[in-house]
Amino acid sequence: MDDAVQRVVVDKVGGRDAGFDDLTAALPTADCRYAVYDLDFTIGDATAKGADGEAPRSKIFFISWYISLK
Repeated sequence: MDDAVQRVVVDKVGGRDAGFDDLTAALPTADCRYAVYDLDFTIGDATAKGADGEAPRSKIFFISWYISLK
């Protein structure tokens, strides 16, 4: 959030080939952050319409990152 708490400020946008480890490495160790991670994957499924028998899936994760300060 900006200082006036009026809008979301994007710190970083990962590339299409970036993995979950890249996302977690970009999170700060001493500050709070929100992250969105779009995950495409396939699951073997007998009802799938694809020629390879795989059903394409997509999930979007919303992650709240908070490190407890002691």
